[in-house]
Amino acid sequence: MNTIDLQNKCSVITGGARGIGFAIAQRLTASGARCAIWDRDEDAAAAAAQSLAGAVPVTVDVTNTGAVEAATATTLDQLGAVDILVNNAGIAGASKKLWQCTPAIDLSTAMAATVIFQQWVDMDEFLNLDHGAVRVLVASGLPGTVTELGVVQADITGFLNGWAEFSAELPAAALGQSIVLEFGFRSDGDDVVAAAGWYIDDVVVTIPGS
Repeated sequence: MNTIDLQNKCSVITGGARGIGFAIAQRLTASGARCAIWDRDEDAAAAAAQSLAGAVPVTVDVTNTGAVEAATATTLDQLGAVDILVNNAGIAGASKKLWQCTPAIDLSTAMAATVIFQQWVDMDEFLNLDHGAVRVLVASGLPGTVTELGVVQADITGFLNGWAEFSAELPAAALGQSIVLEFGFRSDGDDVVAAAGWYIDDVVVTIPGS
C-alpha cells in the first residue's frame, strides 16, 4: 500500500465503516493519520475503528444537522482537531425525494401568470413509482413553514426523446402574493432505466402586460 506522511493529522470520513469509506480510512491510518469513522451504523463503525490503529468510531446520521453538530463535538473531543474531511457518505435508493425551489416570485399585482420551462423526462411509468410534481408555495416562512397554494402539475412521468416545453397557468391562489415554485422528484430506486431523471431548464414565469 502506498503511503504519504500524515503523521499528527486528524481526519473525518463520513460513511467510513464499509466499502470505499473504509478503504480510505485504511489508507489514511496506514499513512499515520488518526481517523474518526463517522457512520450511522454504530456496530459497523465500532468494528471498523477497532481494526485500525488510531481510529475512533462516531455514530451519526449526516442528514441530521443536530447529529452532525454533536458528532463534530465528539470528534474534536477525541482527536483535538480536524485536518482532513472526506465526504464519502451518500444517499441513494428507495423513497428518496429531491426538490429544487425557485427564488421568490412577486405576483402581488398579477391578475394571471404562466410558468414555462424546458424538461426532459426519463422516468419509469410502471405503477407511477417515479414521478415529478410542480407545486406553488408561499414564499414567506420558507424554509421552516411550508404553505401550499396549489399544484401546477402532479405525477409527471414517462419518457421523452429530448427536450420539450411545459407550460401551465398558475393557480388563482398564487396571485396577489410572493410565491416560489417547487420542483419535486421521487424515485423508488428500482427503475426500468438505469437512473430515472427529470431534467429542467429555462424556468420562466410570465405575467400578461408586464
